[in-house]
Order: sequence, then C-alpha cells, then structure tokens
Amino acid sequence: LISPTNPTSVTQGTGADAFAGTYSAKISTVKITTNPSGGTIPDTVGLLLLGSVSLSGTPSLKSGTGWTTRLQSIDFTYKYAPVNSDNGVVLAYLTKHTSGNSRDTLSAAYYPFTAAGSSFTTVSAPFMDNPNISTSILPDTLHIYFLSSARPWLDIPELPMSAQGGSALWVDAATAVPVGLKTPIKLFGPETKS
Repeated sequence: LISPTNPTSVTQGTGADAFAGTYSAKISTVKITTNPSGGTIPDTVGLLLLGSVSLSGTPSLKSGTGWTTRLQSIDFTYKYAPVNSDNGVVLAYLTKHTSGNSRDTLSAAYYPFTAAGSSFTTVSAPFMDNPNISTSILPDTLHIYFLSSARPWLDIPELPMSAQGGSALWVDAATAVPVGLKTPIKLFGPETKS
C-alpha cells in the first residue's frame, strides 16, 4: 500500500493458481510496516478493491468506480488457503451520492470464505436491496472488496477469526450481472488470448 517498504498484498497467480487464461489475482494477508492511513487501513490486510489510490496530500484508498446499473450479483471463481482458520470475504455495494459527503447504500452483496478450498469454485454473491430505498433509484458508484482476511474490515459473528498473515485468496473470472440483462459485465480475468 503506497510505501515501497510495505509487502505486496496482491500479485498474479499463475499455472495451477489461475482458473482460466494465464493469471488470477492472488490476495495475501500481509503486515503493513508503513501505514499511510492508520485508523482507516488496518495494519494486517489482504485487499483487492475496485477503485484507486490517491497519492496527493495524505495517501489514501479511494473505493469504487462510477456505475449506473442495478446488479443482480457479483459472480467469480476462487480458491482459498487460510492460515489458522482465518476467514475471508467478498463485499460489494451499490451506492448513490445524496448530499455533502453522504451516500445511501442501495444494495449490497456478501460472500464469506470460512473454509479452505484447494481447487477453484465458481460462486455468485447475490445483491440484497435496501428495503428503505426504492429499487427505481439508480446507483452512481459500485464498490467491491476482495479480502483474504475479513477482520477487522467486517466485524460479524459468522467471521470470528482475526486477520492471519499468510492467508491467501485467488480470484478469477469476476463479473457483474445486471438486473434484467443476460450478459454479465466482465470485471477482470480471464484475459483474452491472442
């Protein structure tokens, strides 16, 4: 995360660690030595997010990308190698800017990793609509987080283990499935072969 003294959390998985094509995203839980945003970014993290890194002023992670379609699910293929019964998770949110710096969460998807899996498995994380917001309201941002260790990002009883250095999550063939459309939107992998 930003500093060259920090270990790399996301690398390419190749060979048996790629589902289709040549590469997958390998997310490993690492201990950050120079935290650019203490209090916002945990010191032990394995994170791949849809967004960007801001290097101006105080370095920070900027979650999300512009998005104007409601989604049925986030579909992807994964395998997981936790350390000491660690728990990983995929989180996705569709949000809409309201006023000032406020955002409404229109719907959210969640898929926990609670056990090791040495071969790739294809799954779907369905979006659940916020019952307090009309489904006719369209989002302006999509946020997706792939975490090799769920805590401390997500503090729920179903994922009780604290982050364990060395846990690894491989993710490939990620797509967003829009409501009412049959064609998924490719987020990443498998790469096109020429």
